[in-house]
Amino acid sequence: YNILKDIVMLDFIMSGDYAFANAAKMRQLGVDGSVRYVSPRFFFNANATWQRVCKEEYFTQNAEGETVSSDNYIVFGGNTLGTPELISNITAAYCPYTGEGKGFFKGGTLWLRGTVSAQTKTYYKDIDMQSTFHGYMEYSLLHEVRPQCTIGLGLSYEWKHLDLDVSVKNITDNQYCIGSMLTCGVPRPGRQFVAKATVKF
Repeated sequence: YNILKDIVMLDFIMSGDYAFANAAKMRQLGVDGSVRYVSPRFFFNANATWQRVCKEEYFTQNAEGETVSSDNYIVFGGNTLGTPELISNITAAYCPYTGEGKGFFKGGTLWLRGTVSAQTKTYYKDIDMQSTFHGYMEYSLLHEVRPQCTIGLGLSYEWKHLDLDVSVKNITDNQYCIGSMLTCGVPRPGRQFVAKATVKF
């Protein structure tokens, strides 16, 4: 249960300019859960987070007399803009080889891994700052981002002081944008290929 005060917000001031102020506040309720299993040749970890903005009399009422769930901060459907209600991640890895070979392969360890990340839908707005901070939210265009799921695969080899790793993130090239209170339409990375070599001393 989070009581958030003095959140940074963008305020429209009388001079016609914008200024940042620690003036927003909000209350959130959330639950985190995780499970993990580890063995010499297998690893599994899963976690999930659920969060929602509370609606309490602690906050002021809007022009229609309804109790709002935050003060000076933009929320929609019980969540802050750009924040999913449910986020989950799963990582699993298997070790098919533990160094029974010769030469470079003697004493090395090979790991295969997979990751899955998922989230529920989110919202963001194309915000007209001047009208928004004068209470005219109807001039801001609301966008809905559908639920998302990204999958990754990786292969790593550990040998003495050397670690080699290759991976593909977001295999399906799932492309979408996220937004926040002040910024909308920020693109998330699509398919990525990553190769790393690490030397440990």
